Amino acid sequence: MEVLVSLSVLVVVVVLTTQMLSATSRATKSSDQQMESSAAARIIFQSIGRDLNAALLNGGATILFYNDTSAQSSAIGFLSQARARFTSVATVANNLRGSIVGYRMRDFSIPVAGVSRNLSLLARGDGRLTYSEANAGERANFDFAKIFESTGLPNDLSSAASDQNVLQWEIAGGSVLRFHVSFLLDDGNIVQTPPRYLEFGQPEGGSPLNTAPCVPIAFSTATSSDPAKRYVKGIIVSLAVLDGQTRDRAVQANVLGEMQTKLGTPPNGRTALDFWNENLTSLNAITKRSVRFYERTFPIN
Repeated sequence: MEVLVSLSVLVVVVVLTTQMLSATSRATKSSDQQMESSAAARIIFQSIGRDLNAALLNGGATILFYNDTSAQSSAIGFLSQARARFTSVATVANNLRGSIVGYRMRDFSIPVAGVSRNLSLLARGDGRLTYSEANAGERANFDFAKIFESTGLPNDLSSAASDQNVLQWEIAGGSVLRFHVSFLLDDGNIVQTPPRYLEFGQPEGGSPLNTAPCVPIAFSTATSSDPAKRYVKGIIVSLAVLDGQTRDRAVQANVLGEMQTKLGTPPNGRTALDFWNENLTSLNAITKRSVRFYERTFPIN
């Protein structure tokens, strides 16, 4: 009887100890995943912040926005005073020292569990600021339409891989599930597509850039084509981030693409972080436990 009682007590102790160790292990793993995701988001926000701080906002539409409906993610690009590492094939303007910068989800081939996989990852692209120096008037007026026409930045933001030939794209966030940009207007409202720039220009032989999938953003009443003269005061960047291990498991289970679309796109008046939190139930158990949302607002004028 004493032996049986001792064994029973021993079993209880072992079970409790195992449960405590398991709970500690889960807590440690969750903490590590959160730290990894938080660090990845912080690096991305710092990169976007540096680029926006150097953006050329004077004169109107120096930022273009493209909503990739097929990938359910945003793409944004702008002119910057910062130097770029990459020189495109277009003519480099000797009197301008700057670059064009873009952020978007883009396909990369990376190794996952020893196998090369094609994944949609958040990328940053840059290129030397180039434009047509056909005459002194354009050069003196700093014609933004001509700059975007010759650099091809709108094409680089589009979803067609063959058009992405101007910027040098590199992975900015290897575990980003979704990248979304919302816009804070001067009246405090939040919209998913910004007011357009007024009379942005028309490339030769093409449609006005105002009607293209890439929308030039208005930053003041003077440059807004909105009837109410609304314009953008801030850019809200939202990220859905997985830790690397969970991302690899999702890739191996062939569910990563499905996860990227299930979160959905927020309606006007709401940010992506708020909207995604409501849609967590649509994700599978693995992602639901591991995905984390981050958001930051960047004032731009």
